[in-house]
This record gives sequence, C-alpha cells and structure tokens, in this order.
Amino acid sequence: MADRFFLCCGPPKSGTTFLQRMLGMHPEVSCPSEQNFEAIARNIDTFVPSYNKVLRVADRRTGGQGAPTVDMNIAQAILRDTILNLSRGFAGGKPVHGLNDNSVFGKLKFYDDLFESPPLICILRDPVDQAISNWNHNHRLSKEEKDRAAGHLKPLENPEGTLEGYVRLQAAGFNSLVRHFCDHAEGRSNILTIRYESLVEDRMGELRRLFSFLEVDASPRVLKPIVKQSSRENMMAQSAHPAFFGLDESGKNQITVSAEVRIQALQACSEGLERLG
Repeated sequence: MADRFFLCCGPPKSGTTFLQRMLGMHPEVSCPSEQNFEAIARNIDTFVPSYNKVLRVADRRTGGQGAPTVDMNIAQAILRDTILNLSRGFAGGKPVHGLNDNSVFGKLKFYDDLFESPPLICILRDPVDQAISNWNHNHRLSKEEKDRAAGHLKPLENPEGTLEGYVRLQAAGFNSLVRHFCDHAEGRSNILTIRYESLVEDRMGELRRLFSFLEVDASPRVLKPIVKQSSRENMMAQSAHPAFFGLDESGKNQITVSAEVRIQALQACSEGLERLG
C-alpha cells in the first residue's frame, strides 16, 4: 500500500481526541496525539527573515550577485514538508498516516490547498455539550497549570461570567461556524464530516464509514476490537490523565446546565444543526 497522508480536526472539545485515538487503533493507520501546526508556522515566520538576512550578508561578501530570498511559496513548502515528515516519522511504518490539529478547522482552505486536497476528517459536536466540555476542561487546566491559568480562562469569558453565559455565547456563534465550514466542505470528496454523537451511538457504522473513506480494511474483524478498546472506561484506564474524559476528582460528571438553558441554546443554533443533518 502506498504511503498516504490525511488530516483530522474539529473545534476544541468536539471529540477530536476520541476520533484520533480510534484512528490510531487501526493496524494500517497512524494518528498520534494532537499537534500544533501554528507553533511550526511561527518558527518558520521567525526563520525566514533571519535566513534572508544571512543570504544578503553572504551576497555582499561574495561580490553582490543579488541574493535569492526565501519567499512565501518556499516558506509554505517548508511548512508542508515539515508536517509531512513529522507524520511519516510518527507513523511507525504504518502506510496511512495522519495528524490531528484543531487549528486546521479554522483554516480549512489553507490546509486543503497546502496539501492539494488531502483526505480531511472533520468532527463536530452538539454545541451545548461542546461548550460545557470546554468550560470544564479549561477550568481544570487552569488549576493544574497555574502559570497559564489566565490563558486557559480567557476563551471562556462572557458577559454573564457563568457557564450558562458561555453556552449561550457559543451557541450564538455556531450557525456562522457551520456556515463557514459547509461553504468550503460541501461537494468536496476529500472531506468527511463526522458527528460526535453518531460516533458514540453507532460506533461500528461510523468507523466503517471512516475507514472506508481512508481506503483501509473496514471489515468487522478489524472494527470490533477498536469498538471494544475505545470505550470510555478503557480509554480512561489507559490514560495518565483520566480527568480529561469528563469526570471530576470524585469521579462524578462535571457541572452542566439546566434543561431550560440547553433548549434555549439549541433553538438559537438550529440553523447550523439542520445544515449538518
């Protein structure tokens, strides 16, 4: 099987880690823990002017022939090749290798163009549950990483200063988020949309769809062990940080919102939910 590369992404706390872990459980597929392409891009942005300066100095010292410079096309090629080499290096010999990075979701066209329409797997989730999960996750991180607490709490700010206010704020932006995503994704055969809820409720069926999209073995022989291994209990047991899976220190479910707030928020984002199907 030829070496093949893919990307997976989604808004934060939409199930990207759940998706990524199941992808990596397939014997032909590699998809390690979340990446940070923005960090690579920032380093390239620092490198380019620095290296261009070195080239100009070298040109002056060697007769002033006219120094070539690293332009945007070269910088993007460096970013593309770096990501591809990371993916291959992390793959452990698996022929189908991919990387998971939430930042890709907000720059779909850029990465779609950069890799010339690679297989792109995008996962989306009920915006109320996504917001609740993000709220709890970031508050937990603010306690664990006190030196970065402000950075974790900043995205949660809302006029009400509460979880309910954050849920309402996220729901208000959901229609626009879905519209932007669908405007790019619809009609593109290289993009697969996964609903988190469907992945939970019909794991076998969604995994069959997912691995068929990647053109790897999607037979029950392969899928049944993945379904078993990917239970919440098994993933928590294998994790060094089980609190990531939505439980507090006492093992109870984290805080949520009332049924009334949930209904109001879902009504506000009904357009986006309907478009996703």
